[in-house]
Amino acid sequence: MKTLKYLFITFVLFAAATHSHAAELPYLSNLRSEITNQLTIASNAIPVNKPLITKLKASLKTVDKNTTNTLAAGVKTLAVLAPSLNKTTLSNIFDGPLQTVVDIYTTEYLNAHSNLVAQLATAYPSKKQEAALKLLDKLAAAVSAANTNFNSNLAVKALTLASKNLVASSKAVTTAKNVPVPPSKVLATAPKTWAPSFKSIVAIAVPFPNNFFVINANGTSGTGFGTKIASLTVQLGTLVPGSNNVIIEANSSLYAVAKLGGENQAFNSTGGTAQANWNPATKTISGSFSFNVIQDGTSNTTVIKGTFVTSYP
Repeated sequence: MKTLKYLFITFVLFAAATHSHAAELPYLSNLRSEITNQLTIASNAIPVNKPLITKLKASLKTVDKNTTNTLAAGVKTLAVLAPSLNKTTLSNIFDGPLQTVVDIYTTEYLNAHSNLVAQLATAYPSKKQEAALKLLDKLAAAVSAANTNFNSNLAVKALTLASKNLVASSKAVTTAKNVPVPPSKVLATAPKTWAPSFKSIVAIAVPFPNNFFVINANGTSGTGFGTKIASLTVQLGTLVPGSNNVIIEANSSLYAVAKLGGENQAFNSTGGTAQANWNPATKTISGSFSFNVIQDGTSNTTVIKGTFVTSYP
């Protein structure tokens, strides 16, 4: 039974080494040998099967005329060979060599898929990244179809689609990787006038041991004597690469406001949640938060909500 062989593979050498003979295209040598062997047998048979000999000679020519030693060229050649050989009276003999080539090509394309997935993980989350992921899903689906199809003609058609999808996926991943990381910022809102909303002037993620992170941001609101300086601390806790659902504990996060010529106000968290996306490759953490706060020394409560994009050294 065919099995998917790529789940734990993270790197691929996608192009095969250059060979001196066209028949040594990636993994087609054994198939060529079988074509030559059957051509010899057919030529010595009595009576001579001229239609079979003609098809075998044409298949041998198809292999030999391709001098581009890449998997893409190999798949293109295979797309001609498979239906031609399967129409001969020797289709059962050629089925094994054809399936062997399909299995090898499938592994290579699955490896290429894994490599691109690993590259895309280093990109900053964006619509370009989402588009690349969708194309990678199409690539994986095509390769899976080739890997699980026992009909060599259909398997090769799936490989042909995979070859096209690989080109598109590679371009999309490169585009996604070139998306710049936006400047760090935190936007926060609070419904009460005594806890003004603000847009950060400075925002940073502070890393601690064991992948523990805290978001710190400072911003202002208002103008003139009404200017208020606000600071926000959100404790995200221990994160793992990718998406994290965070529980904001009581007294773990703080929203503080200082008015020019006025009193300071502090609002401690009483509980809430955050969604944080950590990308170690780009050293960025982004997401959103919402937590309840209570004003120090009072019973005043409100909810602080916001979004953040931060980086760390």
